[in-house]
Amino acid sequence: EMAENTPMEEKIIKLYKKWKGERIKSSLFAVVYYFLMMIIVSIFFGNPFSHREYLLFFEIWEPGWLSTRPYLLVLCGAVAIFLALLTVSLKMLKSFKEFDDILQQQCDPKQYLAVTGYGVSYGKELRLKGYQKDVFLLMQQRYALALMVNAQLEESRRFLNEEWIGKKKAGIYKNTVFNLDLVEAYRQYDAERYNELYNRAGRAFKKNRLFGVHKLLLEHQYEQAVDVLENYKVKTVYNNVIRFQLLGQCYDILGDRKKAEECMQYVLKYGNTMPARVEAEEWFQSD
Repeated sequence: EMAENTPMEEKIIKLYKKWKGERIKSSLFAVVYYFLMMIIVSIFFGNPFSHREYLLFFEIWEPGWLSTRPYLLVLCGAVAIFLALLTVSLKMLKSFKEFDDILQQQCDPKQYLAVTGYGVSYGKELRLKGYQKDVFLLMQQRYALALMVNAQLEESRRFLNEEWIGKKKAGIYKNTVFNLDLVEAYRQYDAERYNELYNRAGRAFKKNRLFGVHKLLLEHQYEQAVDVLENYKVKTVYNNVIRFQLLGQCYDILGDRKKAEECMQYVLKYGNTMPARVEAEEWFQSD
């Protein structure tokens, strides 16, 4: 007998099913946005169609903005398409939130790896239609990330090099590979390589100040790292566990055992299946 799917696997199946027919809906969104943009333009430029107007005793034919400013029609179309795609993108990212929270809020990279791994293997079985291709790409990205956060860097590299399905010139692929490059350089204590990568990093990477802290640690600038970490307000439990782990390491090196213990206690309490929790346990045992 075939094993029944877990609740999370059922949600993965529903996710793919949901986005199969969403392309038609996004086209309807585009049409709605198109007419809304035409209404907004008409508020400023008047009637879009040519029409009769009366001036004193004379009847005159007044051209509408469709004939006098046809470029506005093209602009309305471009804005409508942009808004429709933005709506779809936000909806899709929202539909991934439940899966991402396994890592970001529950700090369970092991389950996250299992879920995203199923998402990739299930997607490979489908003849992807509509926005299912985008769902599959996002699932592959998250699977590669899941391997990274489980400290399986070689497996993540192999997946990206040999098993990734899709254009490797696309931004989603390049950013995922770049993320892995940074993680590898940090894990190998390669300060020169890390600095070279960090200097090329885009805004999204530099916005996550933990990457900047890694740079400081590789340069042995522990006091500066503490300043950044103490004032860094993170949005997820996962990043907070990493923040406290790095703080604990810094305080330990700087000789403040009490503060280091407080930080590592937080990692033990909330780290769940994170490698950081295992490292914190080893840190206490090595005392």
